[in-house]
Amino acid sequence: MSLGTRGNKKTEIEYQSSITEFDNGEIFGEIFNPLLSDDADSSSSVSSSTIRLGHGNQEHDIIKACFLFGLGAEIASDTTVASMRKNSMEGIATRARYVAFRIFTDAVARKNGGDPNVSS
Repeated sequence: MSLGTRGNKKTEIEYQSSITEFDNGEIFGEIFNPLLSDDADSSSSVSSSTIRLGHGNQEHDIIKACFLFGLGAEIASDTTVASMRKNSMEGIATRARYVAFRIFTDAVARKNGGDPNVSS
């Protein structure tokens, strides 16, 4: 994602967020940092394992809304999300990492009384 802020300042955030909504309405997200820009699509080996999320895509809209909400109203009003990518789940290694991360998240949630984002 890239974001623009007030005036001539521009801040670029290089990370990817993959989000999945499960049947029970739970939203699960993963953040990766492959240092991938949109301009590197054809030359990067990492880019072949990512999918660009276009405007209007449900995942794009959810991630954008959460991201802007997290910035706060003052900053979000001056912010533009230029592009967004997610990791492809086609490779066996990627799926294995996803399953391992999911198991770890569930274990941390049980340890912390249901919230995997709270440390004790």
